[in-house]
Amino acid sequence: MGVLFSVTLPVFGLILIGFGAGRWRVLGSEATDGLNSFVYYFALPALLLHSVAKAPLAEIFNWSYLGAVAAGIAITVALTVILSKTLYGDGLSVLSVRAVSAAFANTGYVGIPLAITAFGQAAAVPAIMATVINSVVIGVAAAMIELDRRQSGVGPLASVARTLTTNPLVLAVVIGGGIAVSGLAVPGALATFLDLLGAAAGPCALFALGLFAAQQQGKDGKFADTLVLSAIKLLVHPAVTWVLATMVFDLDGFSTAVAVTMSALPTGALVFVLAQRYQVFVRRSSSVILLTTALSVVTVTVVLALLGTVATP
Repeated sequence: MGVLFSVTLPVFGLILIGFGAGRWRVLGSEATDGLNSFVYYFALPALLLHSVAKAPLAEIFNWSYLGAVAAGIAITVALTVILSKTLYGDGLSVLSVRAVSAAFANTGYVGIPLAITAFGQAAAVPAIMATVINSVVIGVAAAMIELDRRQSGVGPLASVARTLTTNPLVLAVVIGGGIAVSGLAVPGALATFLDLLGAAAGPCALFALGLFAAQQQGKDGKFADTLVLSAIKLLVHPAVTWVLATMVFDLDGFSTAVAVTMSALPTGALVFVLAQRYQVFVRRSSSVILLTTALSVVTVTVVLALLGTVATP
């Protein structure tokens, strides 16, 4: 249990410090925006690029692992859509944001630093690939909203392509993957630069998430709906991924542990960004992010305990 808390407490401790800084107005919304932009456009891409560039190709293109992660998201989305359509009869735009609220894990801000802390540096690449898959999910959700609104000019496929080709996280993985495929090594000075910049991604992202959570307090209405979506995210999604990883894709213990941990994470803050951009399901999505982040302190700890915190590749 001591090892378990040594993994989870530092990660969620950084979120808590950020929450306190926002709650007591030490830092305001401008700091949140600035810190998020730094992580999204600079620190996290540097971490992704260098991690992928120096990874063996077999780790990048582990199709069984990628299949388990992607299928886990797809099935969770399908279950959420069916449930939401049955209970509320929502249109495509609201269904899209509901679905990603229940299936889009915070792999970038929480997952990568947590996976590395829990399972070692070997978990960096599979955690990064889960982040890439999540980026595709957000792109598809944006395209569905645009399709629902019948916007002229840009079709849904073009919207997905535009979203992905301008996403700094996806671009970083593509560049890193190109370096890995070429067999070239990143020059020493550049490697050191990327390591220094990338090392800031985890702490800054977790702190920024705490700031974000503090600023989203008390902005929702229906708590029951929020609780259902949160339960799907924190309980159903990892359970589905575990079944797929162990019974369908037959992953080894290490890959299973990383895949399930990635799926057990709280809802990512990009869901709120998407909802706010289109003014769809904004208050509820922010509440789901806040509630899943708070509850994940317990649920992720339990998941790590069940999987074995010190799993090795």
